[in-house]
Amino acid sequence: MAVGGGDVARVDVRGLYNNATTVQNTFHLQNTGTSVDEADAVDDLVEILEALYVLLATSLQVLLVIRDIRAINVTDDTDIGIGLFVDDTPGTGTGDVVPQNAYGISFDTARLNVRGRKFFGPVIPGRIDPNGVIGSAAILELADVGDYMIASRSATNTTWRFGVIASSDGAFLPFLNYGISPTVVTQRRRRVGVGE
Repeated sequence: MAVGGGDVARVDVRGLYNNATTVQNTFHLQNTGTSVDEADAVDDLVEILEALYVLLATSLQVLLVIRDIRAINVTDDTDIGIGLFVDDTPGTGTGDVVPQNAYGISFDTARLNVRGRKFFGPVIPGRIDPNGVIGSAAILELADVGDYMIASRSATNTTWRFGVIASSDGAFLPFLNYGISPTVVTQRRRRVGVGE
């Protein structure tokens, strides 16, 4: 099957940290160009996401290994396929890591109540101060990622854009602006006092 113009892909970047801890990051991208077959779509998505991870190279630990990406066409609920990064170790940072912490970026959409969030890690202590404030070099890398994700991405076979799917009606909303958390964050999604 083809990934048509306007179709939305959910892409899971799947990896391992230190050969033991599973690391996964999910992205939604919309094909804003022409229809492409599934193999070409996977090639494009690998190209786009590998370039994104290169932007974070010195803030990612060298022991982070990207196993593969898995892409699903959300629009027609079909499997697009699995692809491999050319360089499966995008990080160049060394040393210990700060457990259960990540760098956080929040993305705005055209709807005020719908935003996307991305988390990247594990965090390297040399990129933050003792209070968890992210250093300027890491902030600049995160800004590069934010700029990259709000712009349309032309790949070998078609054009894509990052965004989020609204939970209220399933509409795809592209990212328009972003904000970087000045301190490291966790991925805890519950508010304090809500849930168990």
